[in-house]
Amino acid sequence: RLAMSYAPSLALSPLRRFYFEYGYFLEAYTAFETLIEILLGRELRLTNEETSITFASIGFGAKFSVLSALLARSRENEQKLRLLKEANKRAARNGFAHSFIIASKENQELSLIRREVTNGYMVTKRSMTHETMQSHAKAFYDATHEILTAFGMTYDDVTAYQKWIAENAPKR
Repeated sequence: RLAMSYAPSLALSPLRRFYFEYGYFLEAYTAFETLIEILLGRELRLTNEETSITFASIGFGAKFSVLSALLARSRENEQKLRLLKEANKRAARNGFAHSFIIASKENQELSLIRREVTNGYMVTKRSMTHETMQSHAKAFYDATHEILTAFGMTYDDVTAYQKWIAENAPKR
């Protein structure tokens, strides 16, 4: 019999369920970021290798801005561009990536604490439960699905590009 590495009382706690939903959100966000890269490659008529090399070291914000500028050149892309911007806003990724998380005493609710120093020092607190994280993740996943549909793609296309990169990475 294996020993448990955590207290049984936390096995199905709201805190653990929050992190499960957070993982679901991160998976969706990784797909979204990969999708942006694929769309850049398509817009610029690059091969998978050229796309991967070109965008591997470029941050998400720059990739998103370049794709937005390329798509904005044609009125035909207005709906696609709107969907991309909505999904990016809905993700609120920076609110998660640049926050630290504090659990309540009972582990029922979490607070995301974010500090910013733009025009002065500001700390914001966003309270969440596993239910609100689940809702956030699902809304973002659905928004990404809408984008894929608008571009005539599926999650399989995203996975195929990711697998292509993994399988064709230079051997060291």
